[in-house]
Amino acid sequence: GMGWALLGAGLLLALYTLLRHGLRPAVLPPRSPAALRGRTAIVTGGSGGIGAATALELARGGARVVLAARNALRGEAAARRIRTETGNPEVRFMQLDLASLRSVRAFASAFLRQEPHLHLLINNAGVSAGGTTEDGFSLSFQVNHLGHFLLTQLLLERLQSCAPSRVVIVASRAHCAGRLHPDTLGRPPPGPLSAFQDYCDSKLANMLHARELATRLQGTQVTCYAVHPG
Repeated sequence: GMGWALLGAGLLLALYTLLRHGLRPAVLPPRSPAALRGRTAIVTGGSGGIGAATALELARGGARVVLAARNALRGEAAARRIRTETGNPEVRFMQLDLASLRSVRAFASAFLRQEPHLHLLINNAGVSAGGTTEDGFSLSFQVNHLGHFLLTQLLLERLQSCAPSRVVIVASRAHCAGRLHPDTLGRPPPGPLSAFQDYCDSKLANMLHARELATRLQGTQVTCYAVHPG
């Protein structure tokens, strides 16, 4: 009856909109090849997905880019691919596993030893999965928030000494469904949707981190942003 006809019309409209607008690549203004020369960026989760696309654009703008990722094979391959595609030789992989706070500390100290500058920290890596880390926190909450929080703290002094600089936290509108309880923070939430709830909670923590960091860094020329991809 009427309901099915409306549903059919709605689906057709959705499909039309998707084909008309959704599958066209966004047209970005051409970046001048030297716009970011002399700037150093870290992109976590830079070996694939949004992270790799971000790293590619930064490299295209002439930045020195560090792909911080867990898997060495994928990380080295992504760095090679970006160097080839952009002609920018200053793209390197460094190993970082956010599910291990020990790895976060090791990465930060290696970075501070090897790289004199940091202008752009992009906390992009994210997971949505159940499980617990070696540190005893739920996986999503540690990878998406706690590991990045520690990483940001460890690199903050370098960001300040290289200012103007920025921290970009890839959050999500899923933060709207987040609930943070201080006494159970970082433990898997109860219930059948535990992994999804944990993801939402981690994204709310991302938002609060970005806001608080921005407040604390006022006047330092280190700016802080939370973004919802897409």
